[in-house]
Amino acid sequence: MGIHFNSMVSPAFRVQEVEVMDQRRFDEFSRSLATRSTRRQAVRQASASGLLGGVAATLGLRSATAQEAEVVCALQLTAVVSVGPDVDMEFEGTLMLEIGPEGAIDEGTFESTDGASYDVVGTATGRALDLRIELDGGQVLTLIGTGENDIILCRGPVDGTFGGPQSEDLGTWTTTVLPAGS
Repeated sequence: MGIHFNSMVSPAFRVQEVEVMDQRRFDEFSRSLATRSTRRQAVRQASASGLLGGVAATLGLRSATAQEAEVVCALQLTAVVSVGPDVDMEFEGTLMLEIGPEGAIDEGTFESTDGASYDVVGTATGRALDLRIELDGGQVLTLIGTGENDIILCRGPVDGTFGGPQSEDLGTWTTTVLPAGS
């Protein structure tokens, strides 16, 4: 009778064995895909490739072209200061966010309804959106929010809280997605 360590450990911390394809088997598999084959063999190989693609997608791997793509989202923003010296001040307009492959927003803009344009930078990570809008006179709005969907999909509302334009100001904000070409 011995003590089984794995039975004493919480299931969240148990070590799982994972079978990994060794380099030699991977090279053989790759070469087999590159050789001429009958239609039946081609279908078999395509099925195996689809299986590998599914595994890669499950692991969160993307193709190089997908990782290099930049996404542009157009959002209608409404933000209202709830507390502070600028209570009831509203910010309305269009956010244009160029989201890079890793979620960086280095070249965004906020076009207010009065026609002013402001630079926007930030990060979109999954459903989280963090933005910094540079206003006139050194003032800044810092928005932190969560989307209904992954931000990079440009679908559904995003809501959150913000600070600014003065350091004592706090408020809430919401966006809706603008139709393409707006």
